[in-house]
Amino acid sequence: MAALNVAWRRSVIAVAVLLGFFGFTLFFFPATVPEDLHGRIPFSGDKSPVEPAHAETSADDLSFINIVRALWKPLAVDITQKSFTDREGNVHTMGKAPYYTKKLGKKLVILDVDTRPLDKEGEVNAPEAPTWENLHHLSAGIMSHYLYAKIHGYDYKFIRSPEYDYQQGGWTKVLMSHELMKSYDWVVTVDSDAEFTSPELPLEWMMNYWNFTSKTAIAMANDPAGEPNFDSKHNVVLNTGFFFSQAKAPKVEEIYKKWGDCTTGKEYEECTKWTYESFREQTAFSEHIRYDFPEEGVIVALPCAQANGFPEAAGSGCTGQFLKHFWTEKNLSKRQLADGIMQAVVPQLYSSFKDSVVDWHMKSVKGNEIW
Repeated sequence: MAALNVAWRRSVIAVAVLLGFFGFTLFFFPATVPEDLHGRIPFSGDKSPVEPAHAETSADDLSFINIVRALWKPLAVDITQKSFTDREGNVHTMGKAPYYTKKLGKKLVILDVDTRPLDKEGEVNAPEAPTWENLHHLSAGIMSHYLYAKIHGYDYKFIRSPEYDYQQGGWTKVLMSHELMKSYDWVVTVDSDAEFTSPELPLEWMMNYWNFTSKTAIAMANDPAGEPNFDSKHNVVLNTGFFFSQAKAPKVEEIYKKWGDCTTGKEYEECTKWTYESFREQTAFSEHIRYDFPEEGVIVALPCAQANGFPEAAGSGCTGQFLKHFWTEKNLSKRQLADGIMQAVVPQLYSSFKDSVVDWHMKSVKGNEIW
């Protein structure tokens, strides 16, 4: 117990450094787009993979990593733990024996993709590191993904993608996710307005809870069950703001080939309109791609209540129990970043504080003496 208290005290002291380094360290992990990706989506051919950021070379970054790991180590949920209680008090219990019993570590990458420069004050590519006061809400979301990756030992990439004339907006996520599958077993792609609700809860636990297996190719959350979130067959669409891709799954290459080529109209004539119309890659996947892979467990639809939405959108039935997605209230991303950090800091701060409490309330005072 004494050793644990010492570790906790060190973690609490270190949190100030953690916050100070936050803006600084993100710039050590740029991900460049391979030059051969500036043409048509390369869904075939042998191309060099993106180099994973397995080596941490900066002394400052090493300090940051140690701080993060020390702060969350006492809190991290074991990936085989039977149940987990979320922030709303809901208990989630695994229905099957865990499929994943070892941490994925650097075999998994968390990916942010954006075509915008994001170089204004408070944004992640600004000339100067953001402060808490000027931190943009998009930066808060992106940096929370970086923090989450470092807590659990995953790799992380932020890719500024080029714009493509033939596919706009979120289509670049499809391209970049597929590219990183050459270097990782799992690619978890997250929008900047989505954040992990409980940073101590690892992805492997969620994967076990959602019954992922070796054949799980893609998983993404359902949208709220209401207009305009139905496809032409009146099934709820899937949301690409947070999705898993497993590089070694038997069907994953076929899925990505169909998805990447969808807007050419060769296989799905009506898919051409999703080049520009909302919600582009998301609607294309839900209208066409998913129906070609009906085998159970290949494409997994995640519950909206757990992997989409946020508490203020409770009327939608989607409250972000595991991952919050702030579709309409993007400014809440900054609050969520602070909340995620303080969830770790406050219990450990309190534990350290208790060591300094002196209970003299039963003592007597005689003159200038305390008895």
